[in-house]
Formats: sequence, C-alpha cells, structure tokens
Amino acid sequence: MIVRRIKGMTIIFPSEEAMKEVLDDTEIEDIIDVNKESN
Repeated sequence: MIVRRIKGMTIIFPSEEAMKEVLDDTEIEDIIDVNKESN
C-alpha cells in the first residue's frame, strides 16, 4: 500500500502500478511522500 498526499488530498494506492497510472498526468512537485514526511 502506498500513501501519497497530492494538493492536500491523501490518496492511498494499492500498488505502485496503480499509482503510476493515476499520477501520469500529475506534476511530481505536487506529490508529497507521506511515508518520508512522517519520519
């Protein structure tokens, strides 16, 4: 399970493939890796 925060929305992806599909059209700068953020 992959958790990312994008433009204030927390989105949980079941897999990396699903994440890549959704994020293809999203600017990388808008994506926050929540896992790294919580450390």
